[in-house]
Amino acid sequence: MPGFVAIKILRALVTLLICVTAVFVVLRLAGDPADMLLPEDTPAEIKAEYRQRWGLEGSIPEQFGRYMVALARGDLGVSFADGRQAAEVVFEAMPNTFLLGLSAILLALMLGLPAGLIAALRHNGTVDRLLMAIAVAGFSIPSFFFAILLILTFSLTLRWLPAAGTDTLWHMILPTLALSAALVGKLARYTRTAMLDVLGQPYMRTAKAKGLRHSAVMLRHALPNAAVPILMFLGIEIGLILTGAAVVETIFAWPGLGRLLVSSAAARDLPVVQGVILLVAFVIVLSNLAVDILHAMLDPRIELIRRNPAT
Repeated sequence: MPGFVAIKILRALVTLLICVTAVFVVLRLAGDPADMLLPEDTPAEIKAEYRQRWGLEGSIPEQFGRYMVALARGDLGVSFADGRQAAEVVFEAMPNTFLLGLSAILLALMLGLPAGLIAALRHNGTVDRLLMAIAVAGFSIPSFFFAILLILTFSLTLRWLPAAGTDTLWHMILPTLALSAALVGKLARYTRTAMLDVLGQPYMRTAKAKGLRHSAVMLRHALPNAAVPILMFLGIEIGLILTGAAVVETIFAWPGLGRLLVSSAAARDLPVVQGVILLVAFVIVLSNLAVDILHAMLDPRIELIRRNPAT
């Protein structure tokens, strides 16, 4: 197990390095921020001063080398927009995104898990088809379109809920619904599939043949075995849900990482853009790393396959 974990950590670090390098190079190739942000009639010496202040002087490899040295010290650079440390700007928005993401995940667990379990137990029945139809609609409708529908219905027409801001808990309802809709549908279908796979296993028929009550069979045999793939799925989605927050946060004026990324990209604030993408990539890589390690801990076959790949 220690060797397995070490390999996974090494792969995670390499993935982060590739992500940082790609983002850095692509943003620099898009154009010189000094030419885009400063007026056309700005003297050349003033532009040179700003390039030096922003770390834009020299070739891209030179800039990347200085950036990696600063990054190793925890320095993401200085925001072009307001002169503050980019890390400070990013960490200000981080709690709002994590709060919204956690709310969406909890709502998905409350709705998606029971829906998938009920659908599996009512396989091919009317309830199963109805729940799966709703689930497919949940992850098929684009989040921006669903968010607009929520605003039109509950804010503009019914006037029940606010459409923007973070002042009260009521402001969280619509963005949480918009962000969790796709996850609810995916989780319901994945739970249904995992449960049906477990219910068709020979040990389930053996447990039923022993005369165990249906509730005991579900609690002792079906749910624990179905929980492993569901946990793997959730671990991946926890990281990916941050990427889907950009559109939702922008629509609902939610001051999180997604909205910060959009506004910073429009303003060519490269240090903040790089900081947000780096943080999101870190969360995604960390969640996938945790999933791999958890999978190896819960499923002994992973270690067996690693030791005997020929089998």
